[in-house]
Amino acid sequence: MPAGAAAVRTDFSEPGCGGPGRGPVHRDIFTGQAVSRNTRPVAADTSTARVDCHLNFSTLAKARLTGLGQRQV
Repeated sequence: MPAGAAAVRTDFSEPGCGGPGRGPVHRDIFTGQAVSRNTRPVAADTSTARVDCHLNFSTLAKARLTGLGQRQV
């Protein structure tokens, strides 16, 4: 991860990616946000709900990238 970036606890209680297993065809959605200031220190155990709340008040710009993938069977 770039300097200053943070991975926080997900809804699955662990930092990083998680969730159901990917099917043969799947999509990944990545969101990057530019913020106006460092709203609060973020630790690895900070919930995504708390991070989202703080981002809603300090986001200057947001970009989403959706990747479509297909697993070779």
